[in-house]
Amino acid sequence: MSLSVGITNLLVKVFNAKEAPWICRARPLYVDSVDGAEVGVVWASPGAPLATMVMEHLIACGAKYVIGTGLVAAIQPEVDIGILIVPTKAIRGEGTSYYYLPEGADAVPDANVVEAIREACRELNTSCIEGTVFTMDAIHRETRKLVKALRRRGVVGMDMETSAIFAVGMYRKVKAGCILVVSTNPRVKSIGFYSEKLEKSIPNAIKVLKKTIKHVVR
Repeated sequence: MSLSVGITNLLVKVFNAKEAPWICRARPLYVDSVDGAEVGVVWASPGAPLATMVMEHLIACGAKYVIGTGLVAAIQPEVDIGILIVPTKAIRGEGTSYYYLPEGADAVPDANVVEAIREACRELNTSCIEGTVFTMDAIHRETRKLVKALRRRGVVGMDMETSAIFAVGMYRKVKAGCILVVSTNPRVKSIGFYSEKLEKSIPNAIKVLKKTIKHVVR
């Protein structure tokens, strides 16, 4: 699942995917095969409610693995723009996941998917940071107070979909994970979501995704 509109077309191009008929006309599904396994690409953002809606439809269509690929805002100042983050846990600051998991339950990815991402990064000599992200749906409520509190807890980044994706994966018993690229950093005032540094890093994330898919389907 593409978690950024700017990544969707790149994914379709890399996978040479063709549009296939499905339920969400405003969110086209593109399909191709990788090592004999059918792979779909669909834009499923912004926000947890939309991501889970698209994910539920994909699962109903037979999806066994769901890997979100998108952007994340760094919380820690030393986490530079363009770095890959592989979430190993997501703090549930959004509301959607509570329809899937009880309050207090951790939202975590599938361990095999995380290991496949690790292996892909090693093979491609691509560095990544593993850690906890915070997911929320009120993007303009990312206050200084909240960011400082998350930094003290060691949270590496903040996004709008990851915890919900993990929750649906756990509830529906499909293997879910995420590969995220740092788009902003607290040391930099504002450079927009698509800086030159970020645009150079997104293709690396897509290479990691493609290699990850080959690992999980073999």
